[in-house]
Amino acid sequence: MEYVWKIFLQPLKVTITNFTGEETVDAVNHPADESLGSRPVVFTNTIYVDREDFREDAGPEFYRLKPGGEVKLRWSYVIKCVEVVKKGDEVVELKCTYDPATLVDMPKDRKVKGVIQWVSEKHGLPCTVRLLNKLLNKRRKLSRNSSEVSSDGQADHASSVSSGREGPASDNEYQADESQAEEE
Repeated sequence: MEYVWKIFLQPLKVTITNFTGEETVDAVNHPADESLGSRPVVFTNTIYVDREDFREDAGPEFYRLKPGGEVKLRWSYVIKCVEVVKKGDEVVELKCTYDPATLVDMPKDRKVKGVIQWVSEKHGLPCTVRLLNKLLNKRRKLSRNSSEVSSDGQADHASSVSSGREGPASDNEYQADESQAEEE
């Protein structure tokens, strides 16, 4: 069974100020194939979202998180950003409130357009990600008489290392020291 991992390369801390404790929510493994089942994900008052899912100066066409704006957390609640915490010019945390009536349904009295991924601070896992450049800069063909690939067309193999956070695996998922995630 294939699983899609959500890894945040630039995690941004979000504190839900009107939520305490923990709540287990059901997360579908694949939205288009219910036969792949679901897994439990724990919602807590401190979560991480991808920094790209927040803009401090966002226009009306930005449907993700922004000051005063609302988004649906996938498999979870609608949250509203009520405060932006900065250290100098850098946004380091968002203070949000959640609407407890929105676990299953979107609110009926207002339109919430954006849905974003999240991971619990307590149950998410820190991870190291190695980002590789493309290994080849042009297509190469195998010779009919050989199983080797010609050596021309190689790109630089430079990479960068980044710290991030990823969602934890459920008990029935394959858990390894190394994983491969595909860029969306």
